[in-house]
Amino acid sequence: MRIYLIKVNNAEVVRRTVDSERFTHDGIYNFEQDIEVGDAVFIYLGGDRSLIDWSQGIRGVGKVVATPYDKGYDTNRPRNFKIDIEPTHILADSIPPKSTKIHKQLASQLYDIPYVGANHFPNQAIASSTDETGIRALVSVYQEYGDYQFLQFPDLAGLVEPPSGLPASRKHYARIATALQAKRFLILTGLSGSGKTLQALSFCKWLSPPTDSSRFALLETSLLSEEFQANYEVVSFSSELVEVINRNGESGKIIPLPTQAIYEWHDALKGGLIANNDDPKAVRHDIGEGSRYQKHIHGFYNELFKLAVRMAEATPATNEKMLSCVHLVPVGADWTSSEHLLGYPDALQSKSYRKPDSGVLDFLLRAKGDPSTPYFLILDEMNLSHVERYFSDFLSAMESGESIHLHDDDGQLWDGVPAELPIPANLFVIGTVNVDETTYMFSPKVLDRANVIEFSVSEAEISTFLEGPYKPDLREIEGAGSIYADGFLQSAMQSAVRLEPEHHEKVAQVLRGFFPHLEQVGAEFGYRTAYEIYRYVFFNREWVGSEWDFQTCMDEAIYQKLLPKLHGSKRRLQPVLDSLTRLCLKDGVIGESDQVSDELLRKENALYWNSLVKLRKMAIRLSEQGFTSFAEA
Repeated sequence: MRIYLIKVNNAEVVRRTVDSERFTHDGIYNFEQDIEVGDAVFIYLGGDRSLIDWSQGIRGVGKVVATPYDKGYDTNRPRNFKIDIEPTHILADSIPPKSTKIHKQLASQLYDIPYVGANHFPNQAIASSTDETGIRALVSVYQEYGDYQFLQFPDLAGLVEPPSGLPASRKHYARIATALQAKRFLILTGLSGSGKTLQALSFCKWLSPPTDSSRFALLETSLLSEEFQANYEVVSFSSELVEVINRNGESGKIIPLPTQAIYEWHDALKGGLIANNDDPKAVRHDIGEGSRYQKHIHGFYNELFKLAVRMAEATPATNEKMLSCVHLVPVGADWTSSEHLLGYPDALQSKSYRKPDSGVLDFLLRAKGDPSTPYFLILDEMNLSHVERYFSDFLSAMESGESIHLHDDDGQLWDGVPAELPIPANLFVIGTVNVDETTYMFSPKVLDRANVIEFSVSEAEISTFLEGPYKPDLREIEGAGSIYADGFLQSAMQSAVRLEPEHHEKVAQVLRGFFPHLEQVGAEFGYRTAYEIYRYVFFNREWVGSEWDFQTCMDEAIYQKLLPKLHGSKRRLQPVLDSLTRLCLKDGVIGESDQVSDELLRKENALYWNSLVKLRKMAIRLSEQGFTSFAEA
């Protein structure tokens, strides 16, 4: 996808733009071979100020809906052609050049590219930007001036490169993102040292806000600080409301503090409007002048001020692990119950709760209190212990949407822990898996509830790495993709997705073809898997964009949702592997009575190449050892 900027001054075109109606943009002579349907277009309203009744500047964003046509319609300018544009987001007023804070983000990205800028932009010209800064400019407009929706421009995220030195690509990012949007539980498996954990950390840190940018995490740190707790009991806190009781007060009443009111005081402190040694009673009028929380500011100024000061002081010294939206937990071989994730009530002390040393429970509570931000829990070497023993309650709650029971005192917090805790909808879980003699295999129940992506290292990849081996620095990309975080989360939370009829039927045909063969060995799929494959295809198309290919996408879906449950002996599995191999070949490559041979298993013969290779590896292991499984082949 390319990004263009057009400038128009025709009154009718301006009217249609403002009314979000499709319009024709003519008089164009450049980028004829480049413009494609789906490309993004900044729409700039121009014209002579003394003659127009609209404001000049960027008015919104649209999409190309008809590629260059009607070339030569103007006999005096035979090179000229037309395109059609459909506005997708139009602002209430134009963003004037050189005058708004958004301009700082756009200056080097739009106003300095060819044809753009005061008095240098022909009326009907079109300018183009293809680099990452243009992408960021587009998203910045949405963030500053409207509601950015991830699916409005599907190619955006795929245009940002992973960090240098990381054995990854945009393709890997798209696959991980798609898998997580289709299902919030992802398993990464493969050769030890192939970069599974690094890939997970890379993607999650790229998409998450920088560690010091989460105000809710700062607020949580402040509420739990010894200084604040010495004077106040924290009854409850969420992303909307904090409730505390003054330990030194006589009434014992709960003090309600809207988080936005706390943030107003914090902003005033950071911006220099007030100082941490000011009298809160004296400065409350400065803050309350334009606030929606007049009642709270004038009634609870002491509490608001103290929390704002705590937040300001916590900023430079706060533990990075506490602020991060990414939490990496090494799974221990002794994990035999959910206590390592969720803790347990203290049997020796009434109304006390023992939180796990892993920090997972605190991470879940923070995610619950910050629902507009994606949180990523990475369980490293997940199968070092029996997954079902420590993860079944967690997985069941993720699947059903029901809450996990933590203690019996309904409505009360024990050391900040509620009696019931639902798995937050903004929590995504990634497990990394090694398969060797020290680890345990996953049950079909676990595999059925996850996407499974396998990482391997080819001879060419290791050769490239050996030319200049070094460990990549993930700090290069931390927060670089955070502009996509909200859209990523909103898309993942969509309960219903709708494929185009053509692709819907194609998916159905593939699943109908695989089902009876998988059923022969008890590896058939149910409604859940079918639904999640549809979701995967839907989101994958949005991520990959114009380079999307159905066969490649379906190959990935087959590999990570249908094949992982395959395991068994030669007598049981051999006929099924042969049948599935045939399904991965193009029509006409092999006859019904022909034997599957290595000569036929070439890329040009394959419908689903990666699945075909995996099935062949499983067949070879089956022949050599009499038993095979997806994980071991």
